[in-house]
Amino acid sequence: MINVLKILLHKRNTFTIKKQILFIFIIVFYYIFSLNHIIQGGIFYDDWSLTVGFLSDLTFEDKFKDLVLKTFLTRPIGGIYLTILTELGKNDYLYIFINSSFWLISSYIIVNSLDCVLGENSKKLILLTLLFPSFASTMIFSPVTQTLGVMSIFFWSISLLFSKKKRYSLSIIFFIISVLTYELSIVLLLFNIFLLIENNSKKNVLKNFVKTSLIFLLITFGIIIFQFLITKITGYTGSLKYAFFIENNKIIFEEDFFINVKKYFFKPIILIFYDIPNLFFRSVFFFKINIVSIFFPIIFLLLIILKIQDDSNITSSKGRLYLLSFCICLSIIGVFLVYLIVSSVPQVNGYYNRGLVGLFICFALFIGLIFETKLKNLNYNFIKNSFIVIIVFFNFLSFQVQQQNHITANKVRDKILSKFVNFSKKNDEMLILTFIPTYVDNNYNDEVIFSEEVEDLFFAVRYKTKKKVIAGRIYNDKKCKKVFEIEDNRISGFVTSKNRKYKDKTKHVFYKFSNTNRDIYLFKENKFIKLSYENNANFKILSKHLGCKI
Repeated sequence: MINVLKILLHKRNTFTIKKQILFIFIIVFYYIFSLNHIIQGGIFYDDWSLTVGFLSDLTFEDKFKDLVLKTFLTRPIGGIYLTILTELGKNDYLYIFINSSFWLISSYIIVNSLDCVLGENSKKLILLTLLFPSFASTMIFSPVTQTLGVMSIFFWSISLLFSKKKRYSLSIIFFIISVLTYELSIVLLLFNIFLLIENNSKKNVLKNFVKTSLIFLLITFGIIIFQFLITKITGYTGSLKYAFFIENNKIIFEEDFFINVKKYFFKPIILIFYDIPNLFFRSVFFFKINIVSIFFPIIFLLLIILKIQDDSNITSSKGRLYLLSFCICLSIIGVFLVYLIVSSVPQVNGYYNRGLVGLFICFALFIGLIFETKLKNLNYNFIKNSFIVIIVFFNFLSFQVQQQNHITANKVRDKILSKFVNFSKKNDEMLILTFIPTYVDNNYNDEVIFSEEVEDLFFAVRYKTKKKVIAGRIYNDKKCKKVFEIEDNRISGFVTSKNRKYKDKTKHVFYKFSNTNRDIYLFKENKFIKLSYENNANFKILSKHLGCKI
């Protein structure tokens, strides 16, 4: 870390006071903009399972064993970091502040690592884009679980900085640390290669590119082999999520792998040319206008215009720009290849956009690349610059709308949880089956209150009520018997499938009862309605309150 600071503070990389002022202003703007989210944003989705599951009962040693040696076995650095992080307790604002700060630092290092090809104004434009990851927003809004993605990018940015300085060993070490934190950074290795071979003679550039690429690819394959071996040795799969497995020295793909390849073959093209532009331009219709909220877009727009007007510092050679363009294109392909390898579907929606952080970084660099491209025709330059202003501004606006909605979602969560807490004070241990909305009323990009696919409600309620209450989410259905049923000493219900590729509901056990049973309640529209252990009696109650048919 000391070496990193020395490099960043080296006299050759220091700016004049005039140039530094705007960078400082951008950083101050970032924190002021983030302040409301830091205070009121809260945690959601998978964050609850980590903060509750590993804070309430476990010692530091037990957390280490569970997180590092089981849950995140294939991401050991990530597991170590989470073990340390969750010592913060249930202090949402600290998680958000730390996570946002690491994202800021990473963004700053990235733009300054690429100053061999980027002018000062380009760097500021890229920074203004990077700080607000609109279609990789989970990195910011899920500050516990997805902080692994942020830390992966942080370690990769350090690796990139060492690549710039031609510190091969340190670059490789931090790249490995980055991948063992979260594999998202694998797709960005080409930028390391770009900096390592930068300034090579034209005769040797291809040779060095191939040589350096092979080194990093061998390292990447070595990490994948390590992940398979460690899971095979220990018996814990950890976070291993590849679409194939090795059995009897043969690679065997998931049963539906090739079906899904065919089904989602054009998804990357749709995502880039429709989903992302659609996300940007829809933000106008969801933006909540008030005196405070309107301040940020205005200031941000002025910042963009301020830097877009002066492009006098564009000095990049065409060769560098072409090579960087090549790396960006290959990295984008790499993003979607990773989705293919893990048999997942790329999406800009809500929590699922966590895998698009590599694509977002490429997008930000592409903005800088366009700006660095000097056109002879003044009209064309005006069109180019106008395009940059529009895109960077709408990226920010999209992120702001998501921030507004996540704050709203957290307020709704707190109200629901407070009702559960108050009700639990008057009653003994109980099971509460709830019928609550998934998203906020002003849903823009699937800003979740409580998810359909993970047990965040369960963990949140258990934590808030000190384990007095077990909560389960039920879903309205035309047939009451599809909501929940009691059989074989179990209370079960049909919930949304956790597999995004298949939306069929699956049966989930809420509670296994014995001779001493919990009282059962239905929570709907801020009311607690007592249920029984008789299916027929419950069907009548459900019919009345849910409108389903017996």
